[in-house]
Amino acid sequence: MRKNLNRLATLALSGMMVMSMAVPAMAAQNFDQPVINKVLYTDGHTFAPNTTFTFDVTHDSSVSSFKNGESTVTLSTPKDTAKNSAVTVAPIKFNPADDQLGTRLDNDGNVFRKSGAINVNLDKFPGEGYYLFNLKEHKGTYEGIRYDEHDYKLLVIIYKDEADHDKLKSKVVVSRVGENNTSVKTSSIGNNYGRETPPPETPENPPVTPPETPENPPITPDTPDNDTHDVLIKKVVKGAMANKSMTFDFEIKIESDKKGDKDGREFYAVTGENVAAGTFIESDVQDAKVFHVKDGGEGIRIWGLTNGDKITVKEANGTGYTMLVKTETPSLITGLTGVDQDVTASYTTVFNAIHDDAKVTVTNKKDAITPTGIVMNVAPYAMMLAVAGGLGVVFMNRKKEEE
Repeated sequence: MRKNLNRLATLALSGMMVMSMAVPAMAAQNFDQPVINKVLYTDGHTFAPNTTFTFDVTHDSSVSSFKNGESTVTLSTPKDTAKNSAVTVAPIKFNPADDQLGTRLDNDGNVFRKSGAINVNLDKFPGEGYYLFNLKEHKGTYEGIRYDEHDYKLLVIIYKDEADHDKLKSKVVVSRVGENNTSVKTSSIGNNYGRETPPPETPENPPVTPPETPENPPITPDTPDNDTHDVLIKKVVKGAMANKSMTFDFEIKIESDKKGDKDGREFYAVTGENVAAGTFIESDVQDAKVFHVKDGGEGIRIWGLTNGDKITVKEANGTGYTMLVKTETPSLITGLTGVDQDVTASYTTVFNAIHDDAKVTVTNKKDAITPTGIVMNVAPYAMMLAVAGGLGVVFMNRKKEEE
């Protein structure tokens, strides 16, 4: 019976809706424990997002039957056709504290894999039969994630249990609708998060970079990039009186602006000068993370940033130096320009990185003191000497007159 059901499911998938469905062997379906696998591709430096992926399932009433070889199979209607009633997909949650940086996939990035159960509520079905549903990933608002925009189909087969004919059981087949209304059996829905282009073609067909159209123009340096990016912060020390071997302390905080689908705080990986492996900055916390930099060092690089993430850098031990801040990449940074800004009053700078490879330079300057104030400092004493000398002359003249 089980083999027949699996065979019927495959035949149903291949003939359903007269859609020329292809059923590649490499995308085998697990009938006993139906799940949706979530595959999330990153650049290898981006922590898992702190968000939950959800899915909408609705009954497909647009198709009433499909061809199964020489015969026609009629599709049935569930008792309840409301969204997410007869069939649901469990939410799939990610968080950076548990999922960290994922698993290495290739030289270009990492991958996260999780799954959500496909739940069939048998009470919502009138009996045995084939039932067709639409499946769509909810398009969230989490910055940096490219949500999957494919349409999917769920074919639910309700049948009687072999041992107990009064008991109903179910099988589920998932397919992705492609070009020309064709479908490919699959078990995964993929997303990009911090990876500009997906891996090479795989059995699961990961999401691709959208084509350039008037509605979806190419990203240019002067427009924000809805992806994750990085920023390099370097130290320069100048001036005749400057100590170029001195270590300066950067206290860095990041305020996350991920709205809507944000479930909690973010983690941002940090690499570079004097930075231990595995170091990260946690967003929206009171205590800053301290980093130690020197003139001519490689600086520190922060990864996994999105457009709304506000970075605050405060120098803790720059007293006595003039602190100047600028960006070498004005089109990739907001809050700074390509011209030095004097922030000595607070020793603090705030900015956002909106593209990959953004660069910020923090300069400490200390020059020799020009002796312009010596005249003013000596003048009072010179005046006092002049007055004393004048009084002395007057005194001597009067003494001579008396003699």
